[in-house]
This record gives sequence, structure tokens and C-alpha cells, in this order.
Amino acid sequence: MDERQIYPLQGRLNQLNERFKRTLERVEQVPTDRDPKVIIVEEQMRASILVAARNRVSQSLKQLREAHNLSYGDLQAKTGLSQQLLWEVEYKERRLTLTELKALASCYQLSAGDILGVDLE
Repeated sequence: MDERQIYPLQGRLNQLNERFKRTLERVEQVPTDRDPKVIIVEEQMRASILVAARNRVSQSLKQLREAHNLSYGDLQAKTGLSQQLLWEVEYKERRLTLTELKALASCYQLSAGDILGVDLE
């Protein structure tokens, strides 16, 4: 390589080195301790998202049961899940296990993802 080729490369290396130094300086300025207020807000947001997701699943299952004109007894016969569990999922904050969710999805000829409203694949 002759000098004409080396100088442009050296200039580019110097630029990259300066950018790297500036990045390191910014990283060193980031506090390592998280602000407790931020942590509280994040926890509240997570809790709200969980409640919203649970409500969505509950409403979906209730609508599916009503649309198929099924009673809790009918669902119990088809899925093996207790009527109490089915009621608590729709009206309380009862969470489903994956096995329970799959049993309900199969009963309605849907996928678990359809009930959850997400693509699981």
C-alpha cells in the first residue's frame, strides 16, 4: 500500500477512535443506580399490562362461550375443567394454565394464540 492509500485509512481510524472515546464518556455518565421512581412506574406499568391481558382473555372466553351457546356444565363436559374454574376465569382474576387454555381453545376449535390474541409461532 502506498502513502495515498494509507492516509485516508488513518483519517478514518482517527474518526472512529474519537467516536469510540465519546461513546465511552457517555456510558460512564449513565448512573448505575436506577431511580426508584422509575422502578415504581415500570412495576405499575407491568401490573397494568397484566390486568389488561387477563381482562382480554376473560372477555374473549366469555364471548366464545356465549356465542357457542354453552353453559358452564357444557364446557365442563367438553374440557374436563370445573365449572368453578370456568366462572373464576371469566369473572374473577383466575389465571389459566397452558393445559387449561389449550383445552378451551380445542373446545372452540381455535389455537391458544387466537384466544390470547397473539401469534405464538
